[in-house]
Amino acid sequence: MTATLPPRNRTRARHLRVFQPEAITPAVGQTDALRHLRWLIWTYFWLLLFEGALRKWALPSLANPLLIVRDPVLIAIYALAFARGVFPINKFVIALTVVGIFSLVASMFAPYFSVGVHIFGFRCNFLHLPLIYVMGRVLDFDSVKRVGLCVLLVALPMTLLVVLQFRSTPDAFLNAGAGADSAQITLTGNKVRPSGTFSFVAGIIYFYALVTAFVIYGLVEKRSYPLWLTSLVGLCIPATLAVSGSRSTVAMTTIVASMFVVALIIQPGLIGKAMKLIGIVVTLAFLAGSLAVFQTVFDEGITAFAKRMQETEHVEGGFAGFVRRFTSSFTSPLNFMFDIPLFGYGLGVGTNVGARLLTGQTEFFLAEEEWERVICESGAILGTAYIFIRVLMMMQLGAMAARAVRIGHFLPLLLFGACAVPIVVGQFGQSTTLGFACFVGGLCLASMRLPVKVAKEPVKRRPAQVLAWRAAIEARRTAARGSSWTQKLLDPKT
Repeated sequence: MTATLPPRNRTRARHLRVFQPEAITPAVGQTDALRHLRWLIWTYFWLLLFEGALRKWALPSLANPLLIVRDPVLIAIYALAFARGVFPINKFVIALTVVGIFSLVASMFAPYFSVGVHIFGFRCNFLHLPLIYVMGRVLDFDSVKRVGLCVLLVALPMTLLVVLQFRSTPDAFLNAGAGADSAQITLTGNKVRPSGTFSFVAGIIYFYALVTAFVIYGLVEKRSYPLWLTSLVGLCIPATLAVSGSRSTVAMTTIVASMFVVALIIQPGLIGKAMKLIGIVVTLAFLAGSLAVFQTVFDEGITAFAKRMQETEHVEGGFAGFVRRFTSSFTSPLNFMFDIPLFGYGLGVGTNVGARLLTGQTEFFLAEEEWERVICESGAILGTAYIFIRVLMMMQLGAMAARAVRIGHFLPLLLFGACAVPIVVGQFGQSTTLGFACFVGGLCLASMRLPVKVAKEPVKRRPAQVLAWRAAIEARRTAARGSSWTQKLLDPKT
């Protein structure tokens, strides 16, 4: 007799087939290759976290070459994936390749011609994005959980470093910039906006968005991470937000938290777990208020943050100005799209590195916002096509993550909240932003590759007594149907 899944479990398995990326079943001899690919991806991850420390403190004289220290690792990942037949050839990778080649060729006839600048621009726009789909085929849910554990462990010393940077002077060693003539952005007065181990404050923005995703998941899902770890990191998040002086950091963590609310709307069965999360958050808030050290740091950070908000209110118009600035990053290209050359000024010209190679100064040569830079570099046709690809990539990840929530698996939606904004409007000319957009996007896709046993487990386990009681009722019903007068009439023994 062939065993079949109960109806509810068959529905669960069907949802898994709908949203899961294509599973990779390694052939004989491929297991080691996939393990090597995973090692390379882990190397990319650690370099993403600590390349800024190498550029600022360990090897400041090599700050410029270390800007692309992850690129050789990325090329090795692609080469090994091609060699083992696991490199994804999907519609997005093909579209990126076609638009990238046309953009690179068009750059050769642009007003600002420089082979090095155009290659760097190709690297920023097109080279790293396929990593999302490579990670989706090589990693799985267990691998993502291990990455989350490392992120939570790193968040503890990272928060301590951020607090020390905030309380140090701008010329302190901890606040060194990446390069001889670089410095961190000033928050207000004698305070700087901490950058942690990253070369720029953008790393803090996206790192703590990722931390927030794993903290929420760890506090809600039992036995995913130790409670002491998620609780401590949960205390680190408000402390970091207070001293960061960055509205973008607050906005990104808020977006991730809002994704859990979206998960509750999609799957109301998670509301019970949400009550647990609220209870833990209230407890942590009470404990934080009783810690004098935490209260001192938090109050000092909030005071500096409020002072900065007052200063920017006269320039940008407060919160409303921040919203206008964010929305203008989507609409401003429409104002000048047809005033620039048809194929733009050339790939990489709008990045800080490109501006330094062309003019000798690190500045925004064409535009500061990402969509403006893309349109100015590649023109209205190719630039719009490239932006459209990034938007579609984000939408596909969001749709897949939303379908995953239907079976109660909400981690992909939290990770989607951490990567959606940088994938669409993240400044890819900034190496850390590019790295987080691609790596977290890959984690989001890989987290949907659940073990096969998940589809075979009941959605909700019931006590043995309840199952026995239901079996007894079913047995009595079967016996009753068998004792009907028609069964007796047809029975040859009667």
